[in-house]
Amino acid sequence: WSPLKPMLTARGRVDATVLDGFIYVVGGSDGSKELSSAEAFDGTAWRALPPLTVARSNAGVCRLDGKVFVVGGWNGQRGLTCCDVYDPLTRVWFGVAPMLIGRYQAGVACLNREVYAVGGCDSWTCVASVEKYNPATNTWVEVAPLQNARRGCGLIEYNGKLYAVGGHDGTRSLCSVEVYDPQTNTWNVGPSLTSCRANVGVAVIGGRLYAVGGFNGKAFLNTVEFLDPRTNEWTTFVAKGSRSQSLGRDSSREGSAEECR
Repeated sequence: WSPLKPMLTARGRVDATVLDGFIYVVGGSDGSKELSSAEAFDGTAWRALPPLTVARSNAGVCRLDGKVFVVGGWNGQRGLTCCDVYDPLTRVWFGVAPMLIGRYQAGVACLNREVYAVGGCDSWTCVASVEKYNPATNTWVEVAPLQNARRGCGLIEYNGKLYAVGGHDGTRSLCSVEVYDPQTNTWNVGPSLTSCRANVGVAVIGGRLYAVGGFNGKAFLNTVEFLDPRTNEWTTFVAKGSRSQSLGRDSSREGSAEECR
């Protein structure tokens, strides 16, 4: 592990995604208020982006069709339904249809050209509900719920399915993993992590699904584990560097504003 240049603005409770070689970091909190600022890293330097239409922390972020989607979040008082989309070509944020319920710390990822919002908290309670957004119709629809409510899971597409990795159920950090099959609209139990992890970062590299850092209920973790598709088991190794919580959870693979309520 090696450090990158520091961001322009210190921020926590933030999410991130990668698009066309840029790391996009959006919103978050400076410790006293929610932020509307956003920035992008090109591998050399950070540059400021136009602000979000609504300041928010704990939003979900993913990329789809060359744009950055920012889903829900927390405005300091409640979970949000509103969603912002950033077009790098026009450098403009615009709103799309709001979610069916407000949620923050939801897992957000793209699958089959649709955006999924999985679990999270409505305002005070962890939820199991799941909805997906179709950009062609600008609508959200509810799909099968998780077997267990969770917030702060790492959500990512892996081998044509969605993996909801770890998280927190409102009482404890979770080791469990759930796998969504879009063909059957069902969630099934996947292989459990070796360590329970809330607010875990996830990524797919070289055919392996990685779970990075997080919080196990007692301590912030600097460990990393990966799911080997040959064994369908998680293997842990220790990552050098500082412990991390509320990582930017990039739900990506390797190689008219709606009213916000």
